[in-house]
Amino acid sequence: MTPIKIFLDASVILAGLGSIKASSYALLTLGKQKKLLLIVSPIVVDEAKRHVDKIQKSPQDIDDLIIWANIKITDIPTKNQIVEFSTVVIDPNDWHLLAACSQIKNITLVTLDRKHLISKRDKIDYPPILSPAEFLGDFLNMSLSI
Repeated sequence: MTPIKIFLDASVILAGLGSIKASSYALLTLGKQKKLLLIVSPIVVDEAKRHVDKIQKSPQDIDDLIIWANIKITDIPTKNQIVEFSTVVIDPNDWHLLAACSQIKNITLVTLDRKHLISKRDKIDYPPILSPAEFLGDFLNMSLSI
């Protein structure tokens, strides 16, 4: 069975690295177990490394987590691909997430950004956007129905 693909926002990486009790950590663990295919872009990795001091961790901890959780790093979207999303979400720092996801079939964007992404998901056709807890609820329901 092909694992479900999810694209992680930097907020999810940081939350998972910061607390083993977080839903984000559960996603990372499912990636480690190869039950999910976790994907990020180099932009997400850089963003996580820039903010890792907020959780008293180091950039090396991000690199270690990427290996531990089997996170795949995809290509950086082109400027043209990124700009396409300038009318979809207000924050230009989020355009790259949608652009990267648009290049991957059957992927869900998982984020903790309620203000700019989760609250706008009804206006975004693709990708589906969920919080880690929402995704885990859907994943559990899907697993139980098999």
